[in-house]
Amino acid sequence: MAEWNNNCAIDYGASAMIRAVRTLRKHSEGATVVEFALVAPMLLVFVFGLMEGARAIWTFQTLQETAFASARCLVIGRSPCDSTANAKNYAVSRAAQYRLTVPLSAVIAEKGVTCDGVSGQGRVQIALPYTVVLGDFINMDIDTLTARACMPVPPSS
Repeated sequence: MAEWNNNCAIDYGASAMIRAVRTLRKHSEGATVVEFALVAPMLLVFVFGLMEGARAIWTFQTLQETAFASARCLVIGRSPCDSTANAKNYAVSRAAQYRLTVPLSAVIAEKGVTCDGVSGQGRVQIALPYTVVLGDFINMDIDTLTARACMPVPPSS
């Protein structure tokens, strides 16, 4: 409904809407809560994704260091790695020092193999099944972390 006031048409419907918008602008205390509710889930997924990625990188780096130390121990051939079975046990105990549980079946230790085109190497490979803690929320396509290290067998003296 329009009404003429001082030669101007006033629409009460539009006027009421303008007043409502002005009122909402003045009273915006709940807007912060709504904005936080919209942003918080994405922020949490991002933060936990960073933590999960860092955990995967730390685990891989620990496996790599364990494989390297075990391969070195294997090619030296002294206690505690005087056989491939003992080198596997050494790898498991070395990983346990970092609070990482590696089953004996996940470790392969070989001596006198060809590694990266070079023959006569000692090789230790660790393939550890990896579980993403937040697998339902974060799609990280990691099933197994595999670390491999090769060391040349020193000449016999």
